[in-house]
Amino acid sequence: MNALRARILRLVQAESLGDAFFKILAGAFALGVIALFVTVLLVLLTAAWPAMREFGVPFLWGREWDPDGQRFGALPYVVGTVGSSLVAVALAVPVAIGAAIALTQLLPRRVSAALGTLIELLAAVPSIVFGIWGLAVIVPIIRQIGPEGTFGRSILAAGVVLGIMILPIIAAISRDMLNSVPTAQREAALALGSTDWEVTWRVLLPNARPGILAAVILGFGRAFGETMAVIFVIGNQPLLPTSVFDPAATIASVIANEFGDPSGPLHYASLVYLGLVLMIVSLILNLVARRIVKYLGRRGGVRA
Repeated sequence: MNALRARILRLVQAESLGDAFFKILAGAFALGVIALFVTVLLVLLTAAWPAMREFGVPFLWGREWDPDGQRFGALPYVVGTVGSSLVAVALAVPVAIGAAIALTQLLPRRVSAALGTLIELLAAVPSIVFGIWGLAVIVPIIRQIGPEGTFGRSILAAGVVLGIMILPIIAAISRDMLNSVPTAQREAALALGSTDWEVTWRVLLPNARPGILAAVILGFGRAFGETMAVIFVIGNQPLLPTSVFDPAATIASVIANEFGDPSGPLHYASLVYLGLVLMIVSLILNLVARRIVKYLGRRGGVRA
């Protein structure tokens, strides 16, 4: 009896040690992620400090980017980044949500499965391929339809290419959110005489709204930080655009183009400063997205 009690005690102690080891290991992984984030932030702050000291916060709305004169302002790139991302979202969201509704509500199961797989495969296409395609197809079209003297490479061209890139992400997540709506709710609406349109508009979309919004914000974040595809089609001009047909540049594209050969320490620091701005804006965007999703989830009775 004593031997059995001792064996049980050893097993309990061993299980406790295993649990303790697992907690320590999991905690170390979590702290490692935090440490990685802090390290990246400190490196960016240290490298960008000369530009931050020289230009301060007005760097964000400075209009001139002149490496030869050592004068740097981020506004043209901020406008190019935000403008191309907004165009991309405006073009992609209606198509993506419409495709998600068709895949979940309107199309036969076999057709829906085939198209869903195709959409997911489209999300795996490398961004540089989209850039080459945009340069060969979208840029000539914009050159023809735009005002006289349109260069073709422009915010609109970048927005179209980015919209096509983020469309699969938004469509796939929206489809999953619509599929997650309980079948009983759909059947109850149909039993009350609702049409397919009314079921979609009054039942599916309200219930899936937090997830769809999260998909849209995720797509916006992807467009906001995209580099290679944008370089091909936006024109890469350090000018403040006044129209979607104007050539421009984004924060990511100017960093990629100039980081390898800066004209001096201040130019290098200014590029890192741009990277720091991009990182901070991305963090703010994610935090705002989480708050919006939680708010809509509470209003809709969905735990987000």
